[in-house]
Amino acid sequence: MTLGRWIRRLVWLGLAGLLAWGLLWLFPWTHPAGETTFRLLSWNVHGFHNQFDGDSRQLILEGIAGQDADVLVLQEFPVSRGGGRVREALRRAGYPHEALFAYDHSVTDAYAMGLAIYSRHRILRFREFPLLPLAEGRILALAELELEGRVLRVGGVHMPNSDIHLNGKRAMIMSELFGENLRTLQCESLIAALQPWRQEALVVAGDYNTFPLSSAWRIMRGEYLDAFSAKEWTTGTFNIRENLDVKIDHIFHSKKVRSLTAQVVNLAGSDHRPVLAELQF
Repeated sequence: MTLGRWIRRLVWLGLAGLLAWGLLWLFPWTHPAGETTFRLLSWNVHGFHNQFDGDSRQLILEGIAGQDADVLVLQEFPVSRGGGRVREALRRAGYPHEALFAYDHSVTDAYAMGLAIYSRHRILRFREFPLLPLAEGRILALAELELEGRVLRVGGVHMPNSDIHLNGKRAMIMSELFGENLRTLQCESLIAALQPWRQEALVVAGDYNTFPLSSAWRIMRGEYLDAFSAKEWTTGTFNIRENLDVKIDHIFHSKKVRSLTAQVVNLAGSDHRPVLAELQF
């Protein structure tokens, strides 16, 4: 065999190996410890106000009721003012277990926002972890749930936006794909906070304010699995005035959890669409 044929063969073998590695990275094997299944819905509810500043509580509550989720991870939830009736409605709708987490910085004229985790199953305990930089006031909300006698940890996050209104789409996309920013810093901070439970059943959902394959997404994907298949990456969850309908809401999970299905749900009432996954651990 000539040297040229050996080189071509090595090149093809290298390309095949790279393709195999890429497929395993995108679609890795998971190792759930059991067959407990649950449905998790994550939604930035925008303080229960739609993009026209109208009250959308009833619309969002009806949308949630129609998804039959076991666990809700809600962002921009009115935890300290204006949320009493919503909280009571969620309890009446079959979510008696509640964990609320206030943002340190986001008091507006209309409501004070935060994160909320609601569950049909008992919440054993919950706590929060500050995300860097501390001046941002962002947190990781973490709740420990009991499902069928087993423990599942559910986290909720809401990361800052990417300043598209200041810098434009092209600069934002380049920064998200190749740069370091608040979302990359907060993803690194989040991973550090979750390190004690990395090998256990864990799900972290929320508004990451960045899209698949971005720098921040790759940081998360380096430690956890994306509940969504690659074909769902282009389904948008946030429609902005620049006509960029982009998927910025995500559900990540440890290898002790398996994603059975995941989808973006076309529900109205917020400037975001919710994401819904059926998971097993």
